[in-house]
Amino acid sequence: MDISKELYDFISAFSEKHLRKKLDYNKINCSTTLDEIGIDDLDLDLMLGQFSEKYKIDYSKFNSKRYYGIGLWLIDNNARLIRAIIGNRKWLPLPKEERKPFTLGNLESAIKTGILE
Repeated sequence: MDISKELYDFISAFSEKHLRKKLDYNKINCSTTLDEIGIDDLDLDLMLGQFSEKYKIDYSKFNSKRYYGIGLWLIDNNARLIRAIIGNRKWLPLPKEERKPFTLGNLESAIKTGILE
């Protein structure tokens, strides 16, 4: 499924400004992940801040740990082992195999509902 032109324009402008990368509208769709575009966990907060401001989206309930690690290779790649040793902690990311891909479809849905979860 294609994304809206409005969302494409936003993602394309963000990508050109912050990642110095041009996007092709014909090569992205709702199932395209932000990782595929080049937006990683470090860029996600900046992008979501701009996204929520532009589209008046509430993302207070958004939990990035469902989609991304915390940016520390040792913890991200060994989350299951660390959880087994020290127990479930809110600050620990989910193990890689339990994370969901964060797609443009998630953003498209947020524009329609006004909430990003």
